[in-house]
Amino acid sequence: MGREFLEALAEHARTAVAESAEVRLLGQGAKTVVDVVPADEASCRFSVFLQDDDELTIEFGEMSVLDFHGESSDELREACREVVDAILGGRVTEAVYVRDGVPVRALAHIEVPDRTITVRTRQGLKPFARKARVRQYLPYGPGQG
Repeated sequence: MGREFLEALAEHARTAVAESAEVRLLGQGAKTVVDVVPADEASCRFSVFLQDDDELTIEFGEMSVLDFHGESSDELREACREVVDAILGGRVTEAVYVRDGVPVRALAHIEVPDRTITVRTRQGLKPFARKARVRQYLPYGPGQG
């Protein structure tokens, strides 16, 4: 797995979003990133990058981070594509907890075909707030979802 996978993923995203987002392939070699910025802020922004040969990371929404690791390359690719398709289809909800004006924790749910993936992200060791901003992201452009 490597840049070739990210190039194919960027092309998949470009085809899926048409004119409803900017899809960029940034960096080179091991530092390659697929960055998808929706034209509509109600859709979920995301970036995909490799950590190493057997680990992929997707950063999405306001502060959520999902790591895939410990699976075969084929399983990593499949899992990543499922999550990307869920994001493009508006099947993501993110609750962001803010303390003193700074996001400190996020709880996201991603609906893939056979299950819901729960993602918990925390920054720092600050105690978290009890109230959250909750967003149900919208699909990218017409025909998504």
